[in-house]
Amino acid sequence: MADPRLTSSIPTSSADQTVFPYDFGGNTFDMSGFSSSPSTSAGEVRQILGEVQVAQHPYIKKEKTATLLFFLGIAAVVITLISLFFTIGLNNPRVMYISAGIAAIPLLLSICVYMKYTENNNREAREVVQNILDFHNKTFASRGLTWRIPSQFPQWIELGRTVRLHGDHDDEAYRPPNLHMGSKCVGSKGEFETSLATSAESTI
Repeated sequence: MADPRLTSSIPTSSADQTVFPYDFGGNTFDMSGFSSSPSTSAGEVRQILGEVQVAQHPYIKKEKTATLLFFLGIAAVVITLISLFFTIGLNNPRVMYISAGIAAIPLLLSICVYMKYTENNNREAREVVQNILDFHNKTFASRGLTWRIPSQFPQWIELGRTVRLHGDHDDEAYRPPNLHMGSKCVGSKGEFETSLATSAESTI
């Protein structure tokens, strides 16, 4: 998962999206950038954020443990090499070089295992959180809103406006224009012909 110290990259909330930064120390989302609206209440948002933080907390905890063990292992290797240098290396540099080479092998393996583990852990956490947000997006889509996970997950999550493309009739929030002028499409090039119904026809 992302480094909790990289907080400078967290964007601020705007009119189009609300950003909820994650507090790694308190295991909570910051709702200071959110303002209640007729379509979304603070209680509803707080409930969803609570579901997300409960779901992702075990993954964050596992990564913190893995990171601690990783750095403890590196510290143990460094301390061992320093001890060998002062006990053997001063009198026999060749033995010191051989020992350093041997120690480098498990060190490199540890780095590869740690990076792979954190990558898999982050992917699993994203999938779990995405499932939660997808469930709630079924309701929020009709309000023109959607929950999103940024690439810097789990630094924050976003609640933004749904961007609709012109002509996208699959969106539940989309409503086609109501034409009252008898407009119809004719021709293969999208030419339009409009005929106005006169009130005199209804009186004849």
